[in-house]
Amino acid sequence: MDAKSILLPFILSLFLSCSNEPVELKLKPEKLYPISVNEKWGFIDKTGKVVIEPKYQYAWPFSEGLAAVQIDNKWGFIDRSEKIVIPLIYDSAYGFLGGVAYVVQGDDKFYINRKGKYIRDENIDDKEKYKNNKLTKLVDKNYEKYNSANSLIPFKKDKKYGYKNIQGQIIIEPKFEFTSGFHKGLASIWIDNNVGKINTKGEIVIEPKYESIYPMINGLAPVQINGLWGYLNKKGEIIIQPKFSNAFIFDENGVAEVVADKKMGFINIDGELQFLLSPKYSCHITLSKFSEGLSIIDGPRLSGYGFVDRNGIVVVEPDNQFVKHFSEGLASVKKDGKVGFIDTSGNFVIEPKYDHAYIFSEGLAFMKLGDRYGYINNKGEMFIEPKFLKAREFSEGYASVEIEKDKYCYIDKDGDFITEDRFKSARKFSEGLAAVAFEWGKYGYIDTLGEIVIEPQFQRARDFSDGYAQVWIDNKCGFINKKGELIIDAIYKDCREFSSGAAAVNYDGKRIYINKKDQKIADIKYIVPSKYNEGLVPFANSDFIYNHKMGYMDTEGNVVIQPQYYQAYEFSEGLACVETWGKSGYINTKGEWIWEPTR
Repeated sequence: MDAKSILLPFILSLFLSCSNEPVELKLKPEKLYPISVNEKWGFIDKTGKVVIEPKYQYAWPFSEGLAAVQIDNKWGFIDRSEKIVIPLIYDSAYGFLGGVAYVVQGDDKFYINRKGKYIRDENIDDKEKYKNNKLTKLVDKNYEKYNSANSLIPFKKDKKYGYKNIQGQIIIEPKFEFTSGFHKGLASIWIDNNVGKINTKGEIVIEPKYESIYPMINGLAPVQINGLWGYLNKKGEIIIQPKFSNAFIFDENGVAEVVADKKMGFINIDGELQFLLSPKYSCHITLSKFSEGLSIIDGPRLSGYGFVDRNGIVVVEPDNQFVKHFSEGLASVKKDGKVGFIDTSGNFVIEPKYDHAYIFSEGLAFMKLGDRYGYINNKGEMFIEPKFLKAREFSEGYASVEIEKDKYCYIDKDGDFITEDRFKSARKFSEGLAAVAFEWGKYGYIDTLGEIVIEPQFQRARDFSDGYAQVWIDNKCGFINKKGELIIDAIYKDCREFSSGAAAVNYDGKRIYINKKDQKIADIKYIVPSKYNEGLVPFANSDFIYNHKMGYMDTEGNVVIQPQYYQAYEFSEGLACVETWGKSGYINTKGEWIWEPTR
């Protein structure tokens, strides 16, 4: 199938999905990103690690846990483990939205559910979905949230698309091949396989003569003509001629990311290439915290990982396959498939010879040789022989290890067992207690003597932090103190640990922060349920990804650093990694740049 026909329904699902609040980092699997290598498609994670090898003719991004992929010109769906969930039998397939996906098979165009079963069109267009101002059954609630704010919702009748309001009244007659949701008063519509824009009155404001148009942000929209991308304004006038193989939206500083001649760079508002804005390094967005004065950085084009100090000086070149944070003066790094430990100068103190190794804690680090885990000291000497199926770091003098399948116990630094009990699960000690499960769904807490302090009674349980621990009762999360008393009722869908006297919780679909009195700190929309570090936490001023800006607030809900960043991450050792549309750097707790944005 041609590229134009591929884009039509997918852009709708992709665009509308941008209205989701991407806050479920704790609950949802990490996002995967499609990549193309030698004309084959696969997926990487945020770190650049290849999760699904490039082997598909084409692939769409994951949506609702499934991704449409193409092999031998046929489309189907895979899950994150690469299992084919829906057979590759379609001529076209698009991302899932609200539990349904649009597919094409020969001359037939229809919807399927997640089991690949056909769904009748009239079921999808059923007026019941708009009843009581809610889209139910097959339409994603976030789709409703985004469109109800704009009052117009795409619908299909007689193979044509138009718009209804939330009460189900037809506002724009169905006359288009396909449509998108409205954004800032404009929606994409397709006629004769070309896309243009209409306003909320149904009037064409940009003629449908383009192969693709992205949402218009900051006055300009990327547009595709004859396979190349340029930019047009709200009047439909081409401002920057199509000459890029891909192009993205402009940020508030008048800079947009583009791809030209197989190279990624940036342009200004006049369309002039500014590849100097693309630097050599950037702070690592998922591992960006400082530890012992150093933070992990990415090398150019996923070349590897290294370390930068608090002044932005690269102290370890990013040529390692993977790294962990520094702890007790050493960091585990992966070279040529094996893991060792380096010092802060980048020199190997313990040669890479292990299959896996974690950070040092209380003088020891667990490592893996073959299929067993043991412990070494900071000289690389074997301290506890590899004999465990799994191992955790030492905490408060003890570590949990798995000796048989689903049988955990605790050892001291001599490798001796401190408990005779064998637990289904055993977490690390924190504030003198450790969460354990004698059977699945029955968690309690023991002390460092192995004595039961809080009887097993919780579905799940987490480590103590700031004097409280998260526990789950009847699939709801609350907090207990060290006596096992329920201090904050289990009423939340999810919750994170307390830090600096505050915790992120999910209540009735809203993500907020509460204090130890179970009082809401601030009514702000959050992009990620971060925890307070050094008294500050990142927040967003909008839940719409194209418009949001992130800043930082304190434990009273006061804005300390104004929203101005595309992404903002937790503080550590006085610094935080922030991004400004394609560029990243570090700021201090006053919002001052310590390391200027570089990518």
